[in-house]
Amino acid sequence: MLPDNDNTPRPASFDAAVLAYHGMLCVRSQHYVPPGKREDLVQDVILYALAHWQNFRGETYEPGSGFQSWLRWQMRAVAANQRNKKQVTTVYDDKGKYSNRIGVAADQEKTLAAMDTLARLKGRDGMALLRVGMGCSLEEVGREIGVSRERVRQITDRERARLRRVAA
Repeated sequence: MLPDNDNTPRPASFDAAVLAYHGMLCVRSQHYVPPGKREDLVQDVILYALAHWQNFRGETYEPGSGFQSWLRWQMRAVAANQRNKKQVTTVYDDKGKYSNRIGVAADQEKTLAAMDTLARLKGRDGMALLRVGMGCSLEEVGREIGVSRERVRQITDRERARLRRVAA
């Protein structure tokens, strides 16, 4: 078994074994990424394996030693990290100024929309809409801000309409 200190040089046999499994990594990459990105994934896995060679706990790098399975797990982890990584793109507006926009996973779009909406809420009206949205009754909100239940309904309707105009 290999020592666990960072000063130990990576064995040449490890490098040779990683390169020997290049073909297997190319085949496995088909399960994780589309055709145009497969070689990038393979290269990223090789770099990751070389950088984290001490994580392999086997004695040898020969077939049947678990090395191939370890490489497959590394590919799975690298592919998952690439899927979850935020992509930063530079967008230029009509005045020539640029801003960075961060692309996010589809499941985060609703969260970002909610955060944007919350940032646009203003004053008493925004607080009333937020409280109603959180499940408080109109009567409870009315008692807090000193108005009737019907007035709270009118305030929240007006605030919703304002948010729709601002978002459009």
